[in-house]
Amino acid sequence: MADGTTTNYGWVQPEVGASADTWGGKINTNWGNVDTLLGGVTNTEFEILDGATLSTTEINILDGATLSTVELNYVDGVTSAIQTQLNAKQAVVSGVSNTEIGYLNGVTSAIQTQINTKQAVVSGVSNTEIGYLNGVTSAIQTQFSGKLGTSAKAADSELLDGVNGSSYLRSDTSDTFTGTLTVAGTVSAVSLQEDYDAASGTTPTLDADNAGYFSLTTSGNTTFTFGGVTSGRSVGFILSVTAGGTHTLTWPSTVDWAGGAAPDAPASGASNLYVFVTRDGGSNWVGVLSSAAYA
Repeated sequence: MADGTTTNYGWVQPEVGASADTWGGKINTNWGNVDTLLGGVTNTEFEILDGATLSTTEINILDGATLSTVELNYVDGVTSAIQTQLNAKQAVVSGVSNTEIGYLNGVTSAIQTQINTKQAVVSGVSNTEIGYLNGVTSAIQTQFSGKLGTSAKAADSELLDGVNGSSYLRSDTSDTFTGTLTVAGTVSAVSLQEDYDAASGTTPTLDADNAGYFSLTTSGNTTFTFGGVTSGRSVGFILSVTAGGTHTLTWPSTVDWAGGAAPDAPASGASNLYVFVTRDGGSNWVGVLSSAAYA
């Protein structure tokens, strides 16, 4: 019977009862092959397999593997399927820490979509203040610029829905009105206060726009002029004249005196009180001596 060979490695199996003087060499060759195949694996390394539950199929996976001992040792300490563990991990994003990735916890929808629907934070402006913008329909500053401020002047009254400043009456900071006030209806007041004007000179003009009560101490023969009445308007005023000497008084020709003639001028040192009224804008006046030589 001739020598045989092993199934997997083809090692020589000496014929039993034969191979005289050659069987020893054949056996030595086989042991050399075994030593080469084991490649220096120690008893300790063999003992690692003690109790291993790997199947033959799993061990055969290493057949033809090109892993080094160092690479194979990377498996040391693995406690469960490597791929399963890899599938449960987040890929590393350059520059993003685990803490930052943790900020994704609780996010319920696309982050960019949510960002696009949010108002940027403005330093010093609260959400409540931003809420005041609700209902605004156009540029706020443009709307402000189109309104009349509380300290505005009459010239700014064009801002009141197109009302021209020349036809708008407004008081200044001293509560003084400039212009003509036309009232359609009834004016009710607890009291009516008018300005007082002390006239001077021998040719004074009594301007009904400036005052409702005038006074004059004559310094010579005096000629009066009336003015300041808007055409078609009615107005009246009071005049107190104190004679600074024996002087004459000359009145406008448009004054119609009660009794048909002008009263005498007050005697030196005395005072007369006159009332004048017009109903046609100053074209004609009615004059009345209200009190003569009053104290």
